[in-house]
Amino acid sequence: MPNRSVYEFYVEVDPDVVERSRVLVDLSSVFSSREVPIVHLKLSRPTPGEAVSMIIFADLTGRGSSRHEIARGLEDGDCVSRVEVVEPLVEGFIADRVMFSPHFLGGRAVILRRPGYEAFLYHVGVELGRKYFRDHVKLAGSDADKLLKVAGALFRLVGFGVLEFLDFDLEEERCVVRAFECVLFRGLGRPASHFIRGILAGSAS
Repeated sequence: MPNRSVYEFYVEVDPDVVERSRVLVDLSSVFSSREVPIVHLKLSRPTPGEAVSMIIFADLTGRGSSRHEIARGLEDGDCVSRVEVVEPLVEGFIADRVMFSPHFLGGRAVILRRPGYEAFLYHVGVELGRKYFRDHVKLAGSDADKLLKVAGALFRLVGFGVLEFLDFDLEEERCVVRAFECVLFRGLGRPASHFIRGILAGSAS
């Protein structure tokens, strides 16, 4: 939030909190009574017998000193066992530095943003393409025309899509391919599968 001072209030509440009414009302009133806006909430999934972790992100622009008063107000709640205040890393940006690491369905998880999983898929595709090429050589030998035919047939057979080899020049180290990819990208109007792009690059290399 540019030009805003958002603070993180990490709160641990008693295990039976999910069975009690007005818990969120009581905690949020600590902020509303001081006219401090809550801009985001993050909660752990309740586990029987374990404390529930909650993070309240609040905009304290111009009144950062009130964070201590708010922390005391949260601690006064009859269901709160721990409160920790985390300051913004830089003006306008704060990240949760308490609830590590992410978990999903009982196991540790990692969140990949789009640039991350695109790179991951591409490099996996490159390695697969290299290995596929070696198998194609076993089937077709080293003749380039036969290799292209085998590669195109197997690419289609396993469901990756349809390949058209428009230009192939071994001396110039140039291969131009039109790839019809999976239906997920139908109508997109541009190449989109980084996995397929990796396979083609690895095989060509």
